[in-house]
Amino acid sequence: MFDFSFSLDLLIVVLLIIAIVYAIVLDHHLSATKDNYRELSRLVEQFYQAAKKTQNELINLKNQQEKVRKSLQSENEKALLLEGRLADLMDKIDKKLLFYPSNQAPEKKPMTLGELSLALKKQNQSEQEEELLFALTDVK
Repeated sequence: MFDFSFSLDLLIVVLLIIAIVYAIVLDHHLSATKDNYRELSRLVEQFYQAAKKTQNELINLKNQQEKVRKSLQSENEKALLLEGRLADLMDKIDKKLLFYPSNQAPEKKPMTLGELSLALKKQNQSEQEEELLFALTDVK
């Protein structure tokens, strides 16, 4: 009926077809793995570039923060110094009644800006004190 060699040949052909199909499927999976590896390599490289850029930006941000901190500290010190000078000047104003000439009674009107400038020059006030008084009169 069936020849033994024919059955054996048929079995070998079937096994070869299965092996070829398996090889094709395996090749497809290996190609997909290679593509995924290349994509992953690109993503890792982009990640490293982004991390490096972020690190540089953080360094720049830290440097800017330090500059701003120093500038703010300097301005704060200037403000404190100016506050002290302003307090001293206000004490001088209170003590000497700079807003009124010596011959004018306190119930009369305050001095004008020009009269105040002249009074300051007569009392040997510094330019800074004079500018500060002008600023104070502008504020009032």
